[in-house]
Amino acid sequence: NANPSALEMNYDLTLANILPATSSFSVTVNSSNRTVNSISISGTRVLLHLASPVVYGDVITVAYTRPSTNPLQSSQGGWASSISARSVTNNVGPVSPVYVSSSIENSTPSVITLTYNLSLTNIVPSASAFLVTVNSSARTVTAIAVAGTKVSLTLSSPVVYGNNVTVAYTKPSSNPLQTSAGGQAASITAQRVTNNVNEVPKAPEVINTPPSVVVSYNPGTYSGFVGSVNASGSYDANRDNLTFTWKVPGNIPVSATNKSTIEFLAPIVNGNQTVSFTLTVSDGKAPQTKTVPITIIPYKPNLEIAEIVTVETADLQSVNDPYNVADGNLKTIWSGLGDDQWIILELDGSFDVDHVILAFQPGQRKEFYFDLLGSNDKVNWEPILTKSKSCAFSGDLQVFEFPATKAEKEFRYIKLVGHGNSADEWNHIAEIRIFGFRHKNPTDYEDQIVKIYPNPARELVNVLIDEQTFMPDFIKIVSLTGKILYTDKIDPDIKQFQIPIDLRQGIYVIQMGSGDMTMFTQKLIVAD
Repeated sequence: NANPSALEMNYDLTLANILPATSSFSVTVNSSNRTVNSISISGTRVLLHLASPVVYGDVITVAYTRPSTNPLQSSQGGWASSISARSVTNNVGPVSPVYVSSSIENSTPSVITLTYNLSLTNIVPSASAFLVTVNSSARTVTAIAVAGTKVSLTLSSPVVYGNNVTVAYTKPSSNPLQTSAGGQAASITAQRVTNNVNEVPKAPEVINTPPSVVVSYNPGTYSGFVGSVNASGSYDANRDNLTFTWKVPGNIPVSATNKSTIEFLAPIVNGNQTVSFTLTVSDGKAPQTKTVPITIIPYKPNLEIAEIVTVETADLQSVNDPYNVADGNLKTIWSGLGDDQWIILELDGSFDVDHVILAFQPGQRKEFYFDLLGSNDKVNWEPILTKSKSCAFSGDLQVFEFPATKAEKEFRYIKLVGHGNSADEWNHIAEIRIFGFRHKNPTDYEDQIVKIYPNPARELVNVLIDEQTFMPDFIKIVSLTGKILYTDKIDPDIKQFQIPIDLRQGIYVIQMGSGDMTMFTQKLIVAD
């Protein structure tokens, strides 16, 4: 890289300082000939000085045809043989992009545009890599975009006429600014930003307008999932800086209480539960308050929970017994130190797993990393969830769905492999709950009081009531979320009938019973 015009050939013996003609060597760069201007010999090395330098990514070959006079030779007179085109290792690095200038325009007073001399690839550093000051005070960078030679920094509040603005960039260890060839932009100290924002005419009197509170959110969130409430669209007509204060329910863990956008982990519930978040947005003069109601919805309440019969682990720390993950107590945990620490749960039979609910270290505010695998013989393991991570601000119960390709498979063993957490190498699991459908083998099928076939079904399904004393008066098809998709009354004298199927591919539940009581349930798979 330090001398991109010099091609170095290495021999296994010291060479005499006898120089062949440059025509003895043939050099190609990307299949085109490159002239050799001169040759020098030093020890075991032959240096070919090229007419122009090579650059990063060039493909180079070198060949040598032994001449009749002054061939390459050792100090004892041994001649070097001719060589055909040989590949040359190209250690020339990519060209780094250089900062040129930066500006902020009147049409977008919240966006600083940095210009570089080369096009950049769409790799975005974290906001902490940039430091923007406005009149010597730091101004938060809320978003970054990279396109062509431009890097756009969106600020938390706009710049106004006359503000003195600087920008600095510290090259981070991950995702630095770079070209598509890998050339990385160097750090820059505070650089003056050209402020093209026009002066706002002064009004004879400024009348304060209270801030407008704008909140976007999903009014319904499944229990065990991370939801968000976004108030970043709130604004102030006077361009006052806004502060955000959230009052949250006591049983709801949240990512923050003073940010425009917060995340929350919905608790596990058995029935719909509405909680209220209260937001106060203040411009320092006229605070405005808004209540945000969110309904927590039970997630797939019709699924069964698998019975765990044995638990084993790779590591046992003190009193943190592996059976703590199945004792129903979030205050007891299993712990394992180091990467790839595992815990295996044996179920009481084959089980179609739809999802798991995991609880990590109580009261923690860090991410735990893990994989989940399934097996029927505890020898052959099938990956289900890889490179998964927990909620970053709570260790409470959290749902992790199985991919659709795994949700219909049966497993007897579930294995969790821990990879530490964002703070250290400890793995802490307080609870593991497995949800899905219990596997029913052919003998089970013969013993059932109602037989459902074919299963999987496509256009219709047959229902045969084998138990004469079982006289249901209704039948329903229910989604895993609890939504009734089909319902009909049953004549007690009819023991065999058909149901037309007009459902998407997936897993459903057939329910039969009398009055308000469900007395029979069976999984129904609808195929293509």
